[in-house]
Amino acid sequence: MLKKVRGNIYFRCDARSDPQFHNELANFVPNLQETLAQVEQMLDLAPPNISANLCRIGQGDGSVLEYESFTSHNPRLRKSAFFKFTPKPKLRRVIDYRKRINPPKLHKVFLYFKKDSPEYRFHQASPDG
Repeated sequence: MLKKVRGNIYFRCDARSDPQFHNELANFVPNLQETLAQVEQMLDLAPPNISANLCRIGQGDGSVLEYESFTSHNPRLRKSAFFKFTPKPKLRRVIDYRKRINPPKLHKVFLYFKKDSPEYRFHQASPDG
């Protein structure tokens, strides 16, 4: 339900109330409750024109990301909001990727879903994951 890439933890924003997600996240962060509170603060502070469906937590920073629908293979990043934790999240910048020729794509989408879910099977069957 989450993916760790170069010290960053990525997860679906709607998974944050799932106990299985809490168990997985607890393996990567020193203080689970503090991390979950920072995620909630980021989502509250995100601009209203960003429909965040993926969150990122890094070392002292985080992002809320809006990708195209997870019902498509390798959805493209539409918008992102970057936060610095000082110690509370503070919005630093917003990027709109919709007009870019080659916006970032999300790969291995199946990792963000439970293994027994139809979404997991759908994305695992895609050529790029």
